[in-house]
Amino acid sequence: MMKKFKSLSDFTAHVSRGSNALNLRRKEQIALNVGAKFLQHKAKAQFGHYPNEMTHLDLPFNAAPHSGIWDELAPSTKEDRVRKGFSENEPLLRTGKLRDSIKVSVQGNRAVVGSDEDIMVWQELGTEKIPPRPVLTLTADRHGKDAVKLIADAFVSELMGVSRFADATTIDEKDIIRGND
Repeated sequence: MMKKFKSLSDFTAHVSRGSNALNLRRKEQIALNVGAKFLQHKAKAQFGHYPNEMTHLDLPFNAAPHSGIWDELAPSTKEDRVRKGFSENEPLLRTGKLRDSIKVSVQGNRAVVGSDEDIMVWQELGTEKIPPRPVLTLTADRHGKDAVKLIADAFVSELMGVSRFADATTIDEKDIIRGND
């Protein structure tokens, strides 16, 4: 049940009182985790697909006309994929290992969505032989504002005592995306 307050000062007093003051950090961490899990979901969803929207970022490469953002896979890459039993044209997706390496970390008042895999950096920035296929950059650009709104909404819900989440470690990305896709 949602608590109701007669004034902003009543709300402030409630938040700063006893156990509520001690739980502010936990509430903040839950809210940050909500936004980060949302971005994680959006980043993972890009694997195997060419982005079809232009971004306002000044990306350091020439995009292929059909994709809007990424160069199409090279014919030699497509041949290699088929020879190894993968579909011909699903960029960044073979076994799912790179996609699944995208993790969320919340520490203090900071949330990070990223990967420890070196290949993620190579794909994000490109190399001499690989054109850039930025997943994390595009995710932040396209969905960052939505993530901030989710964080704010989740924090207010936590403060009001109407949270959907028991704690920051039990949040599943499916819970976050419900109603936000």
